[in-house]
Amino acid sequence: MDMIYWAILGLGVFIAVWFLIVVPSERRHHERKLEMLQRRIDKRQAQVDQNDSESSTDQNDELEKT
Repeated sequence: MDMIYWAILGLGVFIAVWFLIVVPSERRHHERKLEMLQRRIDKRQAQVDQNDSESSTDQNDELEKT
């Protein structure tokens, strides 16, 4: 019986360490990853918007010339 109590205690300590250390660090890792992806998406969207505005300006210039 004594061995079972030690196993339960060891498992409890393992789970406590997991939830106190590993889970928060994984959450921060995922938040950093999400932030990095959001910056990349914003940067790419800004480039697309810039290209669209340049092409629409070019089209407007061509229409004005005709």
